[in-house]
Amino acid sequence: MADDTKSPRTKKAGKADDKAPLSDKDKPQPGSDDGWKNIKPADDKTSSHPRGKGHYKINDVDLTEYLPIPLHFSFGETEKKAMAEFRERSKRCTPAHTDYYISRYLVARKWDMKKSVDLFDESMNWRDQNKVDDILETFPDNYWYKQLLEYWPTSISIDKPHLTKDGCPVMYERIGMVGPKMCDLIPRETLFKHHLYNIEIMERYNNDVAEKNGFSPGTILIEDLDHLNHSHLYAKVTGLIQEISASDEAHNPESIRKVYIVNPPTIFGLVWGIMKPFIEERTLQKFSFGSTKDFALEWDAIIGKENLPKFLGGSMDWDPPTGGACKHMVPPDLVKKEIPRREELFVEITANKGQIIHWQVMCHKDINLALFHKTGSSSKDRKAVPEWPNKKYEPDLSPHHGWYTLPEEGTYILHIDNTDSWALSRKVKYFTYVKDPLVLKRDKADQPKEKETPVKKEKKDKKDKREGSSKRADRDKK
Repeated sequence: MADDTKSPRTKKAGKADDKAPLSDKDKPQPGSDDGWKNIKPADDKTSSHPRGKGHYKINDVDLTEYLPIPLHFSFGETEKKAMAEFRERSKRCTPAHTDYYISRYLVARKWDMKKSVDLFDESMNWRDQNKVDDILETFPDNYWYKQLLEYWPTSISIDKPHLTKDGCPVMYERIGMVGPKMCDLIPRETLFKHHLYNIEIMERYNNDVAEKNGFSPGTILIEDLDHLNHSHLYAKVTGLIQEISASDEAHNPESIRKVYIVNPPTIFGLVWGIMKPFIEERTLQKFSFGSTKDFALEWDAIIGKENLPKFLGGSMDWDPPTGGACKHMVPPDLVKKEIPRREELFVEITANKGQIIHWQVMCHKDINLALFHKTGSSSKDRKAVPEWPNKKYEPDLSPHHGWYTLPEEGTYILHIDNTDSWALSRKVKYFTYVKDPLVLKRDKADQPKEKETPVKKEKKDKKDKREGSSKRADRDKK
């Protein structure tokens, strides 16, 4: 067990994570402009190998000379009994949840059974509420998905993982190249879902490792902070950072193997002060800070220069999207309006039954929004939609995104309301769009197969005949 983790054993099985954490004086402090100037990378080489080097292999490779010894190597009968008890006490644990998966919650709460079970059950409820299990299918249908895929400077890909020498996932990200004004263009909920989408991709790769080895040590994250500056302390950015940090600790415990913070500028001391309160002590010990030169030998041993991007000192001929300004991402149908004091704006959206209407409204001041069903020829002929009553939306959560699945064909009215303002006008930007409902793969499997009509059968026979003739012609030529 790790020194900072209380195991159910009465005697510890050896040092599982002997990386020395940075002392409080070495870690960046909020409000300190020079907190990073003298930071040295932490010494990650293991000073103790209870079983001897070469006995901590994952996919037949032992990287514990540089990385912490995975806790699972120290698990014995006592831990297995604790996992069995966990399964009995949890209301949400199923046979699909592996020992590897539930052990992460036990470790996160230092083997306190009640706290571990509560954390797990709450996390499973949260996954259901946010439909996280479906996010790898649903998020690509999001309006902003393609733009984020082409913009966000990360190595995460659903098609091909980047791996360490022992076959575990590694993620490269250049977060300093993300324009902070993106938070004025893309709804916070969408940026948060983008993060969840990336996390689920990493979890998929970790599950692949666990299937072969019984567990996964987690993801290595390499964050290049070059270009990070004071503009990234924008309130909407820091709010998103806090939400992401808190969510990761609560719902994805023990998913990180190690975090390398590369090229941290002075301003990162303030960013760290925002993040740190939401990160568990055990996770904090997995952070190392330094330059690409400081980590060069370590990365070569763990990853290999051929699998390391050039911007990190490797030779891999690959670069992530470059990030930068977000002007090119502005929707072409974005409308700008100024609503005078005591006035209101009506935006009509027409769609068919079952389609989903979406709207996004941006305003630097508070604004009231509501949705109505148009029942006549005038905007006054309308019926309120109970799911979207008139409500005031605060500027720190702008852009405001809403959606509604139409129970019947018709025209709906987005009401942008400034009638409660006696003195100030409101400058708003908005756009609307309509999407067909997404049918998930599991739902497609449940749908009855379409009956083959005589006309469709005739077309299919003709197509098969043409393809057969083409293949015979190819054979004759050969």
